[in-house]
Amino acid sequence: MKKQLILFLLILAGFSSVFAQSYPEMINVEGGSFEMGDEHGIGEADEQPLHTVTLKAFSIAKTETTVLQWKTYCTATGRKMPETPSWGWIDSHPIVNVSWDDAVGYCGWLSDKTGKIYSLPTEAQWEYAARGGSQSKGFKYSGGESMDMVGWFEPNSNKQTHNR
Repeated sequence: MKKQLILFLLILAGFSSVFAQSYPEMINVEGGSFEMGDEHGIGEADEQPLHTVTLKAFSIAKTETTVLQWKTYCTATGRKMPETPSWGWIDSHPIVNVSWDDAVGYCGWLSDKTGKIYSLPTEAQWEYAARGGSQSKGFKYSGGESMDMVGWFEPNSNKQTHNR
């Protein structure tokens, strides 16, 4: 009986990890106010002038939508995967080559599938969350002062996506 219970728990753990990978992990962001726009003078002209934005609490995915999450959507809806990038599909990497309309469709499917409401974040919600929300430490980039230390971009990415 003990072996059966252990086997059941291992199967359940495996199933729950697959389930967790198939749907985004959402986090709650407390509402608050912040100065939206380019506060460091390194952005584009359309990021000026700085202006105060106040947001109510909202939820946002903890990470980018992964290839596995997108595959789950495509399998369930009969959609084709987008154009394959040069490095191929890697399940734990962010999905690429999807349009805004595709992303809205994914949110609608998630809402129908889970009974929860999913939507794309507004520009203000995304910027606030990326800055740390009400817990912001005022870093230049999300999580630190050095872009190399906090994200993948052309000079450090080998021109491909990476695990979250």
